[in-house]
Amino acid sequence: MHGWQFKQKVVRRLLNVTGPVLTWAARSGRVETVARLLQAHLVRVQTGINPKAHVIVLFKVGCTEDVVSSVAGDARFTLDGLDRRVVKALARAFLPAGIGDNEYLSDKKEWTEAKARYRQFLVAVWSRLRARRGPHLVVSGNFGYYAERELAGALENIGIPFVVLQKENLRPPGQARQDEVRNATRRGPFDGRMILQYNEVERQIELRSGVITPDRTRIVGMPRMDRVHQWRVDGAERMISGTRQVLFFLFDVKSGIPTLPRKGEKSYELPPEIERASWKEMQEACINAMVALARTAPDVRVVMKTKGNRSSIALMAERFWGATGLPTNFRIVVGGDPLELLMDSTVVCGFNSTALLEAIAANKPVVVPAFAEATRPDMQQYLVDLGNAVEYARSPDALVGRLLGVARSETHITRGLELAPAQKAVLERWTGNADGHSGERVRLALLGIAETQERGNR
Repeated sequence: MHGWQFKQKVVRRLLNVTGPVLTWAARSGRVETVARLLQAHLVRVQTGINPKAHVIVLFKVGCTEDVVSSVAGDARFTLDGLDRRVVKALARAFLPAGIGDNEYLSDKKEWTEAKARYRQFLVAVWSRLRARRGPHLVVSGNFGYYAERELAGALENIGIPFVVLQKENLRPPGQARQDEVRNATRRGPFDGRMILQYNEVERQIELRSGVITPDRTRIVGMPRMDRVHQWRVDGAERMISGTRQVLFFLFDVKSGIPTLPRKGEKSYELPPEIERASWKEMQEACINAMVALARTAPDVRVVMKTKGNRSSIALMAERFWGATGLPTNFRIVVGGDPLELLMDSTVVCGFNSTALLEAIAANKPVVVPAFAEATRPDMQQYLVDLGNAVEYARSPDALVGRLLGVARSETHITRGLELAPAQKAVLERWTGNADGHSGERVRLALLGIAETQERGNR
């Protein structure tokens, strides 16, 4: 763990105490107090040498890794991180409880006036920070985070560009259509400077829904994918020793299916057929298949990797807490960076997941379940198409058999450094990173924005 990551964890714990203080100070109009508290919560990630760009990244899984991997080691950048809960603590002082990511557009006078007061306060606070040799620009992971919507406009008002490196980009057709409706009717236009995208799919969603104009968005790809490409080049000839490993990424029952998490009252609804749509049957069958695989093949290690979110933890607790008789070669890993697991695996399995794209970039064999709900015509619109870059298993038994066959084969040893055309095509479509140079594109974009703004400020 890097020193800044340790400090990030400390700050996150302290926010249980300092968060309410920030909210009280903001509600009381104490600009200088909030400015000092905000500055105290900054976590120094990297100090540049005569930096051309001082960046603050609002910490968020995915976005943080993308920004750090893009600028790490580049002396032109000073990089600080700020826990997003700091911004949320300030928002609580001004915004009505009903405002959320998907409840932002409204002609309610109460909401309009609250947003204006919030933006005015943020202008005052960040002007103090800027006067103390503050940031050249601020980066976030999604244009739609409700607590940051007025921050984007406030920073632009005082000459600090607000840039989004949009981390949510894996949109099957059915989800893309609903996202357009949501953006146009519930979220509205982005007031910041630029949205950097992974792929054209997400870019078109935002253009068609009026979130952004063409001159303020560009495709850079997924920067954190660069390290996977580099591993493939540096370590592809390495033979995996010992037990063969199957890595299964547990997927959510709503993966790729539109959802609309709400903070307040249900002021709108998704169509009933979307609300009912789920991968529950396939999820259950896949979990059972992984346990069966471990029992069938004691020479193969089976790792089930879940996210560290509440739903995944609750599911694992429900299914496996106190369970007896599980195979000793079956392991559950909750949360954390999956890279080492990925690199040490012989074959990878999952569904509608960015992790599968990372496996493809690593030139790992990938098997995708395609049974249960995935066979229904009405559910095809929620499938992420990975084409010929992966294999598909049409039944749980076929999934077990194919994973076992690949795990026990030696083909992974001879897989070359070069990706196949089908692998490159799917990486380009979904991650914009078939070449391992997305970090460079992000660096150049951030430098260009910072330098343009500095010239405008003179």
